[in-house]
Amino acid sequence: MSDLPDLHSSLLNIDLAIVKIIARFWKMDVPVGITIQELASKLSYHMSNPDVGEVVWGNLTDEQRQGLQTFLGSQGKLPQAMMERILGKIRKMGELQIEQKKPHENPATIAEALYYRGLIYEAFEHVASGPRVYWYIPKELSQSLPSHKTGYANLESESGAFVDDDDDDEGHTIEPLEGTITPRLTADTSIVDDVTALLAYIQVRGGKLDGVRLAEDDHKALSPQLLNDDESRLTFMLSLAISADLVEVNEGHLYVRRTEARKWLEEKRVSQLQALITAWMKSRRYRDLWHVPGLHPEDNSWEYHPNAGREALREFLRDFTPRGAWWSLTDFISAIKETEPDFQRPNGDYNLWYILNDDDEYLSGFENWDAVEGSLLEFYINCPLYWLGMVDLADDAVRLNAYGRAFVGWENFPNTPDQEDPMRLNADGTIQLSRKVGRIDRFQVMRFTSWEGKATATTPYTYKLTPESIRRANEQDITADHITTFLKRITNNAPLPASVAKLLMPPSTSAVSSVTLERLLVLRTTSLEVMNFILETPATRRYLGARLGDLAVVVRADQWEALRTALDEKGIMLEVIKP
Repeated sequence: MSDLPDLHSSLLNIDLAIVKIIARFWKMDVPVGITIQELASKLSYHMSNPDVGEVVWGNLTDEQRQGLQTFLGSQGKLPQAMMERILGKIRKMGELQIEQKKPHENPATIAEALYYRGLIYEAFEHVASGPRVYWYIPKELSQSLPSHKTGYANLESESGAFVDDDDDDEGHTIEPLEGTITPRLTADTSIVDDVTALLAYIQVRGGKLDGVRLAEDDHKALSPQLLNDDESRLTFMLSLAISADLVEVNEGHLYVRRTEARKWLEEKRVSQLQALITAWMKSRRYRDLWHVPGLHPEDNSWEYHPNAGREALREFLRDFTPRGAWWSLTDFISAIKETEPDFQRPNGDYNLWYILNDDDEYLSGFENWDAVEGSLLEFYINCPLYWLGMVDLADDAVRLNAYGRAFVGWENFPNTPDQEDPMRLNADGTIQLSRKVGRIDRFQVMRFTSWEGKATATTPYTYKLTPESIRRANEQDITADHITTFLKRITNNAPLPASVAKLLMPPSTSAVSSVTLERLLVLRTTSLEVMNFILETPATRRYLGARLGDLAVVVRADQWEALRTALDEKGIMLEVIKP
């Protein structure tokens, strides 16, 4: 309670008329003409006297004492929305209204009785979901009031009416589940492998957005390279890749940010996972509530802070769950509903958001907390936390693993080094590699090979060097020499298989090379600066093929009109020279 305002400043922040009512209830005379500053000083000293506090405590009703115990059990403060649900609303009145309605003598609610008796006060704070009002008991009152006493102390113990109001920090800790629990889903770090595949796909083949999702045809083409091709998980990964600055979006098209992506790809697996966890925690692009099954937020016009719910989740996991043991998801959600239900709502208002269920019914009001907040908490656990490799799941049971325990702050992230497997180059030009191969090497292999087979957690990835894959690599400025150097490295400089060596020979010496003749459209500029600008700008780069020197580049035959439009938007006029 040390961070709560003190009693003197609390009294100074309310009207003089109310301070006078409080003084009378606390049996202190109010001299005529006294100023608010003088009265607040004298009254705060008087109210801090434990002897006076004991008399006041005895003059409260059982319900009012229980109301104070509710505050004390929550570290002396309650968000206004929670207080109103438990103890009722407070009618704030001016001096004339007080004389007419006498709320101090006839309070409409328990909260109103506490307010006009000077026991609770209002303040504001900024939380992740936005500014909110809360009510509190100043620390002086929590010390002067004999809150260990209850109104039931004189009843016979056999009546069963005695209530132990003592609360402690462990009161809401979830008990570990007993017995043997068989995991239904065990966490892994496959999201790191699948983000690598996503980056390689965008680098080699491009990609388009459909709303917040990857376009259907791109998803279908990428799917064989994913260990888990669930569309919701892919949307999550794409949002994290964008939030982590690994991918950029320009006019609905996706592009790899090469410098940032290379840095991530070269990291150890645990560092890559940490980067994705951090991207999720900070992301405002990924709006978790919009992805909860059965919930359909109507629009984006109302205030929603996705980070607020995630930060609250981390605190709940740290404060409520048993360390290293299985616990009940149902009990976890119930504990949050009881103690901090407004964790994602600005000022605890349950009528501001427009959310439909599958039956097109609006889910407004606190009565729909389970359908909205409860479902969101379940989604957090079963989806993002599981996708990010932090929890094992069983039937209504959850367990944080080493990554999850590090996430909540119980311990450091594991720092074990990666144990890398070698890649295998076969005589037919196929390259096989496991998940233990560094992600940067897999990314590079995917840039100059064709992709074969379906990825699984136990079988190696298989890629094949083909004339078409080499041609595509050349369009990305990956030459045969680059590929040869790479292959020499993974084979410890052993001679390349004959078929592979032939594929990589220059056209004049390769016995298996084919010769083609095709018409090309060529874009020429009069300065290197303009050419570099066009190639470095995502809006124009996607229409171009191989570079033909400093001032010329191939234009894709069916894309020249789109290129002209893109250049016009950049202020560059394109002159078309017809044969």
